[in-house]
Amino acid sequence: MSALTSYIGLVCGKIIDLIVRALALSRIHPNVLTFLGLLINIWRRSVRRRTFSGCGAGADRRRPVRYVDGRVARETNRVTRFGGFFDSVLDRYSDLALLMGCWSTMLTSTVSSTLC
Repeated sequence: MSALTSYIGLVCGKIIDLIVRALALSRIHPNVLTFLGLLINIWRRSVRRRTFSGCGAGADRRRPVRYVDGRVARETNRVTRFGGFFDSVLDRYSDLALLMGCWSTMLTSTVSSTLC
């Protein structure tokens, strides 16, 4: 089992490396990637409501952006204290958007099931 998870980690790591290199070559600023990750998470929570049980499953869809922005900053030598702070704060806002989306989905499903 350990060999399988190591292989999956190796393959996914190579894919993320290719994405990081492509983004570094595109010269996009890492803070822009961080902000785009926040917008993606807010959009997913506000537009695409699902059942409450599947609410947390969408949290992992933004994870690649969380991994990539810091690696792009290191790859392009754009690591700053502000960038680290900005990334940390926007990650917390993304978590808040996730929790608020799950909370509103839970309330909506609870209200609709009690009204029927």
